[in-house]
Formats: sequence, C-alpha cells, structure tokens
Amino acid sequence: MNQFEKPGPEEIAEKLREFTKNFVLFQIEDPVCYTEGVQYLVEHCDADWLLESIAVAQQLPAVAEELMQEWKVQRREDGKAVTLTCMNWDGRIILTVEVSRGDFPLAEVSLSVCDRVIRLPSEE
Repeated sequence: MNQFEKPGPEEIAEKLREFTKNFVLFQIEDPVCYTEGVQYLVEHCDADWLLESIAVAQQLPAVAEELMQEWKVQRREDGKAVTLTCMNWDGRIILTVEVSRGDFPLAEVSLSVCDRVIRLPSEE
C-alpha cells in the first residue's frame, strides 16, 4: 500500500486492535471527547458522522444518564446503511439509530463511552 491508498477493512480492523490506553484526547462537542484510536477509525473510514451521531445522542436523557455505554456499529447486509446501537453495561438497549451510509468499510465495530469519552474496546 502506498501513502495515497486507503487501507482496506482488514488493515483497519488490525490497526484498531493496536490502540491501547492513552491520554491523548480530541474534543468533538463539549463535553464529549474521543481517543486516538477513534480518531484513526474516523479518518480511515470517513466516519465523522459516527462521532457526531454519538455526541448528539449524549444529549438525550435516556443516553445521558448512562455514564458507561457500549455502542455497536454494524453495516447492514445490503451495504446501504449502518445501524448504531447504544447499550448500557447490563446489555439493555437504550437507543438504535439507522444511518444511510453505504461507504462504511467495516462490517462491525464496537465503541464505548465512559465519562463522556468515546474509545475503542482496546483503549479501556
């Protein structure tokens, strides 16, 4: 892969596993921040919409009251949309949103939100 080629889904997924606990945070919307691993995901999957969706959801009372959240991002089988599912740590579904994005390269990825910081599972 040269410097101008985008990595494929396998390379992205492999790279995401390399991110571990770190203290570098980026702010998206006060008071929501995200980690370096999430930054990589957003950049390489053209997924600014993902950060925005999670940040906006933090304003909903049912989501805001859960200080620890798990987010599943799943590309629909037809590839025309992505389903975002927010769950609390007991696995109860709090919110499900479908986003019309046919360009998300990964079949599935998980994120967590803890104390308003969006992170990859490997960064917890």
